[in-house]
Amino acid sequence: MADSKGSRFEGKVAIVTGGCKGIGKGIVDVFVENGGKVAIFDIDDKLGGTLNSGEILYVNCNVTIEESIRTAVNTVVDKFGQIDCLVNNAGISVRTSLESSTMEDFRRLLDINLVAYFGTIKCAIPHLRKTKGSVVNISSINGIMANQSTGFYNASKGGVTALTKSFAIDEVKNGVRVNSISPGVIDTPMFQAVIQQQPPEFLHRWESISQMHRLGSPREIGLACLFLATDATFCTGVDLLCTGGAELGFGTKIN
Repeated sequence: MADSKGSRFEGKVAIVTGGCKGIGKGIVDVFVENGGKVAIFDIDDKLGGTLNSGEILYVNCNVTIEESIRTAVNTVVDKFGQIDCLVNNAGISVRTSLESSTMEDFRRLLDINLVAYFGTIKCAIPHLRKTKGSVVNISSINGIMANQSTGFYNASKGGVTALTKSFAIDEVKNGVRVNSISPGVIDTPMFQAVIQQQPPEFLHRWESISQMHRLGSPREIGLACLFLATDATFCTGVDLLCTGGAELGFGTKIN
């Protein structure tokens, strides 16, 4: 991959929810390497001391609680003076079945994966309007192509994509662009933890989903975020598929 370091985000400030690891960390790294300052909203107190620097500010924030979000946003503005991009990335994925799941289980996942996106946008939007900034919501290929035993997750990510398109219409008059990214299978620590418990052929099966026959990297999602935040000035309401072409062709069914 070509060196992505540069100055495309110089002098700008981003918020990345769930930015301590996985896709979120890939996004943070790319923004910082391109001259930006990033505030990470997360709830792991152990990480705060190691992340605070001139470019990265860790803010303890529960994205399911509106007052926690509002306080965190104010902290960012007090520290950096502005917000140019909000990346909603925090989320969870669980295996589900009708027999073993409850309505409360569904509500909890929706609170984290969908309702929290609304909350962060609501609290950040006054500042994004001032800078004519943008929102990038991390959705998923599961939002358009369902997978088995992930009904809650699929529904939440479909909701993220729909929310993105609706807010794109609402905010265009204020100069704020709202887009989303739908990753395919990405090589994150969470994915690695799963494959370590599986036979060797498990990894090959997931790699074969992509037309490129490999997993994506968190950094590649970060580069897509940077593109939407800086270069894609005529794009709003777009859902950018970062899947390696997994949605193309008929493919192998994985059960």
